[in-house]
Amino acid sequence: MKNQVQESLTLDYKASKALERTEKVKDEITKDVSALANSAGGTLVYGIPENKQTRLAEKVDEGVDPAVITREWLDQVITSNIQRRIDGVRINQIPLITVSPGRVAYVVHVPQSARAPHQARDKLFYKRFEYHSKPMEEYEIRDVARRQDAPDLRVRFQMDWTRRTTTAPNETWWTIALVNSSPIPCSEAVIDLQFESSFKLRHRGPLTASHHTMIDGEKGTIPFVSCRLFWSAKGGIPTFDGCPVAVSPQLFSIDHNQLRDGQYLIKWKVSAPRTTPKEAWTYYRLTHSKDSTEFGFWHEDLTEEQALALPDIRWFKNEVITTEWC
Repeated sequence: MKNQVQESLTLDYKASKALERTEKVKDEITKDVSALANSAGGTLVYGIPENKQTRLAEKVDEGVDPAVITREWLDQVITSNIQRRIDGVRINQIPLITVSPGRVAYVVHVPQSARAPHQARDKLFYKRFEYHSKPMEEYEIRDVARRQDAPDLRVRFQMDWTRRTTTAPNETWWTIALVNSSPIPCSEAVIDLQFESSFKLRHRGPLTASHHTMIDGEKGTIPFVSCRLFWSAKGGIPTFDGCPVAVSPQLFSIDHNQLRDGQYLIKWKVSAPRTTPKEAWTYYRLTHSKDSTEFGFWHEDLTEEQALALPDIRWFKNEVITTEWC
């Protein structure tokens, strides 16, 4: 399959055999759908099994018989067995005309729910974690239940393409934005950032190192630089659902001539009144080829374990680590 997309916190591939008229299958369907609604939302694809090693879609399988597994049956399983009911779930039936005539695949789109937490058929509450649906801890259930009563904040890095020039084609500009996924606005926050120290910035805006840290692993050590930003609306526009707000009036820039190809880790943590601090990992990727240069921030919110398992991460062994951050 071309242009394959890897499974993630918001995308889950399932073989057609995952849809059968059994009680066990009903439990699994409600578990997976409620986990997406309780987390960031996402898509379930029934009819495309994934490769267990790469987490990529393998191929479209034989599909299901639409006379046996109907769209109405799948909708009934979801609406009747998940408490509370999830608003906005969409089920698309895809005819497999070329691969398996007369049979279909199903794509289930699940929004992040403002009415969470949602309980699956087995009376448990689930979340998406590392490609799977996992039972939530008690504190996580409470946090999700406050989704309508408190801001739900994340940090995003946004590219500014208007600043690119032909005189400096290797310099890219970006800003740090705060995204709120809750209808409750936020007017102030503290953003803590950890940049891999070899991720050199040409223009740092207000960023200066507060301290240096190390992460040790079996492959070696990775040095990081810690920074902190304070943001306040100060009587201006706070962060609303779907309206990112820049947390710094100044832009930052990267000179690709100073970076080697690979992936550069960044950890963010955001704290605000009436919220539980949230943190995750992302990375900046740079790849040169003969004809082009690919680069940008990857905004899948990763755990530390997922981030450190990424390919092309540079580990240092028995080396003197220096940094140009100040």
